[in-house]
Amino acid sequence: MQERALQHVTSLATITTIGDAPITWRMPFSQMRIDLTRSHRRAYLDGLLSDSTAIALVSRLNEQADATPQALRDWLRQDFRNCGTFTDQFEPHLEVLLRQGYPCELVLSRRPALVDYDNGARLGNLLLESADATLRLFFLWSRFPEDTHSFSLQLIGAHGKRVLGYDQVIDRKELQSFRVDASALPPGDYDARLIVYNYATRKSVPGTIIRSGLEFQREVDLGSVTLE
Repeated sequence: MQERALQHVTSLATITTIGDAPITWRMPFSQMRIDLTRSHRRAYLDGLLSDSTAIALVSRLNEQADATPQALRDWLRQDFRNCGTFTDQFEPHLEVLLRQGYPCELVLSRRPALVDYDNGARLGNLLLESADATLRLFFLWSRFPEDTHSFSLQLIGAHGKRVLGYDQVIDRKELQSFRVDASALPPGDYDARLIVYNYATRKSVPGTIIRSGLEFQREVDLGSVTLE
């Protein structure tokens, strides 16, 4: 599969199905057979799955999607959505599943917003969506700093002045989403910017946009967002 944001997901579980015997690969050189019929095993697997951000579901019986046992699909469907099927030279049939409530583009994007911060944090991708005077902000974090940090989403109006600021603490969760009420702003186009700062000192964190190599001291330009 071509490079995608999925490659920057640190808590990715890979489940491989071979005939009727699905196997989950948790770590390199380590594997465990899935048995959903035993209650104690099911509870243990539920715990493991709760720590997963996304799942790579690989079928090695043949190249048909329905080769995956239905019981396994029903189990995964409770918390994950199907984001499509892909093939490459290594895996003839690979389905990508992502936690419910997050857009597939967050892990499927071929041009993720990769940012390395000087405090050790890494942003794997970010999506900003707008609908009905509400902004939706989706984060995919790959690494976190030791100290508590926050982010600030800022909208800049036509005259270069900040017209909206939304701040939240960054939790130590790979996937994070936020709703921002922008109903007080008139319809139009706004420039969106992201600032990460130390929660205690309020000092902005510089970093590097990996794809372009561009270094910044305070903020990352997220492009234009339209409010209707």
